[in-house]
Amino acid sequence: MSEENVELARRAFEAVKRGGFEAASDHVHPEIEFHTYAQVPEAGIYRGKEAVVNHNEHLFGQFEDVRFELDELLDAGDRWSSCTHSTLCRRAAIMR
Repeated sequence: MSEENVELARRAFEAVKRGGFEAASDHVHPEIEFHTYAQVPEAGIYRGKEAVVNHNEHLFGQFEDVRFELDELLDAGDRWSSCTHSTLCRRAAIMR
């Protein structure tokens, strides 16, 4: 993986941490392919910036606080894969 690709991936993760998924879309390829964990709601493969942003905003928008940490970027030739961890705090239920 080129140093340029590593830097671009790091900038995308930093943009998510600062401003959410829409902010990160400037740093990803228009034909991005995002594979979710099998255990997440609406698991699958999302292709293209709009699909990836929409999926992540919908999924993580359900939480009060979301934090991501990039642990490692893995070389996959002309692509990359990441190891991350996240901390999620769910929204308090509103009682009537």
